[in-house]
Amino acid sequence: MEPYEYATMASLETDFWWYRGLHGALVDLLTHAGLVPGAHLLDAGCGTGGALAYLAKALPGVRTSGFDFSPHAAPFWAQRDLTRCALASINAIPFRDASFDTVMSVDVLESDAVDLDAAVRELCRITRPGGIMLLVVPAYRWLRTDGHHRAVQAWRRFTRREVIALFDGHAVTITRSTHYFALLFPVIAAVRLALRLSTTLFPPDPTVPARSELSALPPPLNAILSAIMAFERRLLRHVDLPFGTSIIVVARKQEPSEAAP
Repeated sequence: MEPYEYATMASLETDFWWYRGLHGALVDLLTHAGLVPGAHLLDAGCGTGGALAYLAKALPGVRTSGFDFSPHAAPFWAQRDLTRCALASINAIPFRDASFDTVMSVDVLESDAVDLDAAVRELCRITRPGGIMLLVVPAYRWLRTDGHHRAVQAWRRFTRREVIALFDGHAVTITRSTHYFALLFPVIAAVRLALRLSTTLFPPDPTVPARSELSALPPPLNAILSAIMAFERRLLRHVDLPFGTSIIVVARKQEPSEAAP
């Protein structure tokens, strides 16, 4: 991600509707998957730490740790009182085998710098047998837009089948797979397609730094979008969503006794 995008992210992670919707869903999904007080949770690719800070408050008693590859993310950890964060790559995670009860990775695997096979192998390695893994990735390649994806340096977008297939050959059981941001999907898709058309008709100046689509909204609009996501969060507690701009997959690492003979 471009260095200047970290400040944008940090300024929005607390109140922006997208983050509020996602962070709330993470709490529900992890709780339903069996995360309990005393568990040790790792956020692999924690960015500026917004999700970690939210989970630490929403899940009292859960120990939270994180790491990120970019030194531009690190200065924000202290601002959020996150003391167990480190600089590291998801391609070679510097923790011992079975170190964590729960490992999550949110909007990391789409990054150009990630080796998908190595990253998934590492996530599985550091999760204890019986532990939880949770992945969040962006959906649908046709939602990719030039400016935003250049700014965040992440060109991959996935189908749900592709995310599940990342675990092929690993001793894990998929317990949940769903899309998210479904209720706002028509609006987001329309905006993204309009941006793609605009870029085709009027190519951007390559000398101008790319910017992500993250920006503050008028408070009334942000409140409306947050309310819509609060309703979708309640839906997600009961059903998997068939479409949406993000994909969430929850898996459980198998115990040795479950391994095939």
